[in-house]
Amino acid sequence: MDDVEPRTLPRILIAMCGRSFSGKSTLAREIAGTLAAEVVGLDAINEERGLRGGDGIPVAEWVRTNELAAERVAAVLRAGQSVVVDDTNSLRFLRDGWRRIADDASAAFALVYVHAPDEVIRQRLRDNRRSADRHDVADEVMAEHLAQFEEPDAEEDAIVVESVAGLTGEDVLRAIGARTGPAGTDLIVIGGRSGSGKTSVAAEASRILAEAGIRHAVIEGDNLDRAFPEPWRDGIDLAERNLAAMWRNYRAVGYTRLIFTNTVSVLQLPTLTESLGTNVRSFGVLLTASDETAADRLACREIGTGLDEHIARSSAAAALLDSASSAYRIATDHRSVHDIAGEVLRASGWQAKS
Repeated sequence: MDDVEPRTLPRILIAMCGRSFSGKSTLAREIAGTLAAEVVGLDAINEERGLRGGDGIPVAEWVRTNELAAERVAAVLRAGQSVVVDDTNSLRFLRDGWRRIADDASAAFALVYVHAPDEVIRQRLRDNRRSADRHDVADEVMAEHLAQFEEPDAEEDAIVVESVAGLTGEDVLRAIGARTGPAGTDLIVIGGRSGSGKTSVAAEASRILAEAGIRHAVIEGDNLDRAFPEPWRDGIDLAERNLAAMWRNYRAVGYTRLIFTNTVSVLQLPTLTESLGTNVRSFGVLLTASDETAADRLACREIGTGLDEHIARSSAAAALLDSASSAYRIATDHRSVHDIAGEVLRASGWQAKS
């Protein structure tokens, strides 16, 4: 497989693994910096709680620290970001726990095992006692840690990094990319007759996602080939070309979620997904409205001479869109924009169901 740029990796949970003083925390920071990911470090959480792992921590306190870390990791993934877990993850069941959290969030998962020979670890421990660059680890604590450490087995499919090899965070991310491939595109397509509320619902959904810190883009399809004479009447697929070009630019800077609105978009899902590239997960939403509701809404926004034409075109579109049998339908009459947008996000899986 060709190299995958780190910025195009899918939303991912990367769990670091390695014995104390193997160099995993340094590598974790490099990986997170390159990926623009959050770091959740269990040593940092222990310090917040007034605990020091090098002095020995009761099992019950470690359990609570892991619970806090899991809550933070899950929150980062829900917000649509990648996360690096910085810990020794010395036992198999701990690593399996991070894998489950990634699965629950429909995120990718990678285990990075930083291996260092015993003599290297012990030399680094001695060097640290002279420099005091980080908290010390008591001899008895280190001995217990080394004795209990469970190396990842073949089933865990870890990416193994030799601590003395000098690999960078970007090197590790390229190795991860070679296994996972680039991120796919998550697409919500909102269609519906004029006056059904497509633009308003997309804007409200965007606001809800922004408040949750979820990266996404919104493209109003009606503007992609707005021209006279209309290009589509001459068989020119200008809208699809412009959509493809715009989405390439969004993807180049790390966006993977798109809300797209267009009247008949739910009838054009195959063409739209093809324009967006490979590995597109699409969800079509058809907003409906009665003739009376649509006419009232159009009357509020159309102040020119084209109201009657818009109402007629809206009615014709409603009849055409009835054939969109696979779309998720939402009746918008007598409902708030906020409620409709929330239903769109829950039905699509972009937001957890309450």
